[in-house]
Amino acid sequence: MTAKQLIIELEKLPSQVRATAHVSMIWDGASRSSVEEVWLSKNGEVCLHDGEHVVYADGDRPSNAPSVKTKQYWKGTAHA
Repeated sequence: MTAKQLIIELEKLPSQVRATAHVSMIWDGASRSSVEEVWLSKNGEVCLHDGEHVVYADGDRPSNAPSVKTKQYWKGTAHA
């Protein structure tokens, strides 16, 4: 899915839902992870992050994040 496709899908939701609905990710069969951050990665992908899982790959981090050499176990901008 592209960022544009995601925006189109979100725009299909009723405005009240867009304003108040919590965003989460499905894994292991259920909504288990709340999206806390969104960024454009060094690899050019839009990444959704729950603020808890460690981002190991340097290319999956935003350009303003520390490198893997500087901080191997980075947990997002909220934990910078």
